[in-house]
Amino acid sequence: NFFVLSKRRGESVQIGDVEVEVAGVRIPLEVYAAPVYNAQGKIVHAITVFQDIRERKHVESLLKDYNQTLQEAVTTKTAELAAAKEQAEAANQTKSRFLANMSHELRTPLNAILGYPQILLLDEFNLGAKEQGIVQNIITSGEYLLNLINEILEISKIEAGGMTFNVGILKLSQLLKDIDTMLRSKAGNKGLQFEISRDPDVPEVIYTDEMKLKQILINFLNNSIKFTKVGSVKLSVATVAERTNRLSFAVHDTGAGIAPEELEDLFGAFQQTQIGRQSNEGTGLGVNISQKFVQLLGGELIVESTVGQGSCFSFEIDLHPAKLESSHVTSEANAEQFRRRSCSDRKVLVVDDLAVNREILCALLKQWGFLVQEATDGEEAIACWRDWQPDLIF
Repeated sequence: NFFVLSKRRGESVQIGDVEVEVAGVRIPLEVYAAPVYNAQGKIVHAITVFQDIRERKHVESLLKDYNQTLQEAVTTKTAELAAAKEQAEAANQTKSRFLANMSHELRTPLNAILGYPQILLLDEFNLGAKEQGIVQNIITSGEYLLNLINEILEISKIEAGGMTFNVGILKLSQLLKDIDTMLRSKAGNKGLQFEISRDPDVPEVIYTDEMKLKQILINFLNNSIKFTKVGSVKLSVATVAERTNRLSFAVHDTGAGIAPEELEDLFGAFQQTQIGRQSNEGTGLGVNISQKFVQLLGGELIVESTVGQGSCFSFEIDLHPAKLESSHVTSEANAEQFRRRSCSDRKVLVVDDLAVNREILCALLKQWGFLVQEATDGEEAIACWRDWQPDLIF
């Protein structure tokens, strides 16, 4: 009746959810009905087409089942990935806590390993050249172990996303002077020329993360000295042409160089070149950490090297010029005046629950002429402060 009425009104009809039963089998049909007009525009006939759509219905059912299965699989996989992420984060936190605890446990005996040899080198012990060499070897090995611990902790921070950018005022000339003082004798002992140059237009004071910049430069210069037998190691600092907001650093050496096939792996954690492995020194973490620090300072590390001729590690950082403020930067004159001032009337209180730490620090302070007292805990320290009024408390 529906089709008949629709035809009489001149409507075309298409329905896709009609079913008929033939020999006990239900068959889905798609029905299309349309009127036929004569010359006067009256409906004289109607055409009705019935199409068996069992195959289409079957495909639609399969697609529906597939979509449902796919959705369930996606939901399950998403839940699995979320659970795996939570487990990984928990494992990473556990590792970070473990490394932090281990850091404390390792640093405590290292205070003694590094501290007592320094006391033995004081004039009052009057060690011979041979004994001084032995003590210096102990210090060198202890510093290597301390550096190893620091690098492992640093890479752990980076992996955990705990690396931060601590901006402060930096007097560039003082930084370069400190680096020169630390490394010139090391290069000189190998007969190497050691040079630090700075272009005249480089600002005296900038805003940046001093500790990270210093660690980057020391790491590259140390590596250059280590792998250079003859020639020179040079650090150059310059502004970047046509980019006044950038500062460029480059460490050049005439060392062994790095093979082209090893350059790609150079920045991986715990990766060393063949020459590095043969030296039996280092962890393969220094370059990786330095690269991350360079990126944090707004630059990108570039390495150019030729085997047998040397290498150049260069990078740029964002330049934040700063005004020289007396409250932040100590002049050379003031520093020299402080060094000359007598310490005999200066009182220092050393507070530590470990006798080893107190003994080392007190011995060094007394050698420098300070008046020193000790305390083992906070309560004892407060009592000593009230009675003795020290100028400084460690």
